[in-house]
Amino acid sequence: MLDFLSRVAERPIYRNQDPYQSLNVSVMNQGGCQQWHFDSGDMVVTLLLQELEGGGIFEYVPSIRSPTNESFDSVQRVLEGHREQVVQNRLQAGTLSLFRGHYSLHRVTSVEGTRPRLQAIMGYSTKPDLLGSKASSILHYGPRVAEIENSNPRYPA
Repeated sequence: MLDFLSRVAERPIYRNQDPYQSLNVSVMNQGGCQQWHFDSGDMVVTLLLQELEGGGIFEYVPSIRSPTNESFDSVQRVLEGHREQVVQNRLQAGTLSLFRGHYSLHRVTSVEGTRPRLQAIMGYSTKPDLLGSKASSILHYGPRVAEIENSNPRYPA
């Protein structure tokens, strides 16, 4: 996978070294969603594992920011509900997506129906030692991360 991604990106790609954010299976039940956000790594690979009954649409704004411009005004407009830049991608089971989530604002809309949205998420980076923040992992994966980290820290002090 690293060779393939490096060829696509035309530069070396590395696995995300974060103990919680490098590989996940996301399970979203009815009403579940992901709010607008950016990823810490600059490349994410996702694989939708199960078809949805409704909702659960992947929405994104491609390259809304760059290494030299955070584009706060454009991001604020999207957060306020302006949709002229928003792209919707209705994924089917088996869809493998390569995505630059560090520069593209994105979310998943609310899941409708009883069938959960199942997706594998693999994090990659152009930095060989990318490690997310402890605070971000606690926000995404709950207080159990804080408990684990207090007894066996994996993040730098």
